Amino acid sequence: MSSLNYGPTSVNLTWSFAPATAAGLRMDGSLDTHLVTMTASGSANIAIPLFVYQSEVVNPLTSLNGMLAFFTNIASPLDMQDLPVGVPLDAQANTMFRLSTLRVYTRSQKEAEFVRDEVRADVRALVSRCKALNSWISTPSSENIG
Repeated sequence: MSSLNYGPTSVNLTWSFAPATAAGLRMDGSLDTHLVTMTASGSANIAIPLFVYQSEVVNPLTSLNGMLAFFTNIASPLDMQDLPVGVPLDAQANTMFRLSTLRVYTRSQKEAEFVRDEVRADVRALVSRCKALNSWISTPSSENIG
């Protein structure tokens, strides 16, 4: 039996929608931006870092204050094994890492719901792949050839 674990076989995904701050205010006073916040956790509410981010340099003349990170994708089973959890202290441009929370700004409630639905579908696909991989590696098999 292998001790490898390719990722979560169950994920509790919670989300919230909220009107964004004044930065999204239109001239007529209506809000133009919505914030979608999603958090992934497992049993006993333990965080599951499955949101992949990539750091980028905003201004190469500044120090670490010039770094931003952008969400890129839901982690694959390999990402779950290879990418570090949390923002690395020595993050350089193009450093990839995983977090358990995702924050996305959208232009409308409809777009926010679209983002939520896409993330849910990708998380379902990840869980399905992880279940298959974990089952495959934990099933001993042998064959006598010759």
